[in-house]
Amino acid sequence: WSRNVGPVTTRPQYNETTNRLYVVSEPGTLYSLNPASGLPVWQAPVAGGITRDPWAEFRPPYQNYIFLTDTFGNARAFIDNGGIGMPAWSVAGPYTTSPAVSPTTGKMYIGRSDGTLHQLDIPTGAQSGALALPPQAEIFEPSLDYDGAGPFIDRLVVVSGLTLKRCALPFVGSSGFMSRDDAIQIVTTQVIQPNPYEPIL
Repeated sequence: WSRNVGPVTTRPQYNETTNRLYVVSEPGTLYSLNPASGLPVWQAPVAGGITRDPWAEFRPPYQNYIFLTDTFGNARAFIDNGGIGMPAWSVAGPYTTSPAVSPTTGKMYIGRSDGTLHQLDIPTGAQSGALALPPQAEIFEPSLDYDGAGPFIDRLVVVSGLTLKRCALPFVGSSGFMSRDDAIQIVTTQVIQPNPYEPIL
């Protein structure tokens, strides 16, 4: 099948739990499609448009949540209730990355261009911590890997400048804003070598 949903500059996300394919159009619409037919199940408007990949969570208890960042820098969450996509919350940024979600901790992680990672509670979007990654360079799309051992099941992997960092979750501490030397554990740090064949502009 083929379905025209307008200009799309992001990757579609398939959720095996809801059996839905989620597609976002650049002008600002979140589509839920039937993966067998391509027919729309529902669509939801997103003010400001979308140019970053959404995150369609498939693990309980948030298996019907869709997270995204709009072009205004707002973090947003939608809930797929079967026949309709309901907005759950919207939090002003400015955020500059796609979200990464850890159902294990009940948190969503999203970056800003000032070199900070922010931890938002999945049910409400309330910020519950942040991590400054020195040097404070632009943060690129965060992702998760899974240890499956120890107190921290999920690890957050993020590139800041030319440095790859792997952080323990969740971010915790009394101040709500974490530094590298606070209760947060930066597990590993690796310098990324620039491509010698890529011209420096």
